[in-house]
Amino acid sequence: MFTVVYSLLLLFLIIYSYSQIDLNLTLSSNQLYQSIQQQLIYLGYFNRPLSTVVFTILLFLLFTFYFFILYLVNKKKVTLQKILLLVVLTCVILLFSYPAFSHDIFNYMFDARIVTKYYQNPYFHSALDFPNDLWTRFMHWTHRTYPYGPI
Repeated sequence: MFTVVYSLLLLFLIIYSYSQIDLNLTLSSNQLYQSIQQQLIYLGYFNRPLSTVVFTILLFLLFTFYFFILYLVNKKKVTLQKILLLVVLTCVILLFSYPAFSHDIFNYMFDARIVTKYYQNPYFHSALDFPNDLWTRFMHWTHRTYPYGPI
């Protein structure tokens, strides 16, 4: 029962993560997906008070599960195998979440695109140097070149 409730909580977190999708990013043209996505975008961008409440509740519940698991481990009512199962389950479920608040991921992808598609050096070129590329519409920090050294 514990694992089922925990999995459902993670699924709610996945759904909530799609409320933070970039406004110019289209993941699917499916009408059903689009209608659900529009409601999630409204929650994430245009109803911030409710979004804050939802996120706070999710965080509170996740911390509650965490402390409950720690309690069970301390009482030796949970085996290492069960904990490993929960870790793997968490990783597999959250693999499908949107990388909310992680705009860096798209910047790193575009830096790789500069190398592989445009055959340019990302240390000398930024996303703004490729204004016709459709990826630039959902990127942040398009003015910067690659920020890290080669090593």
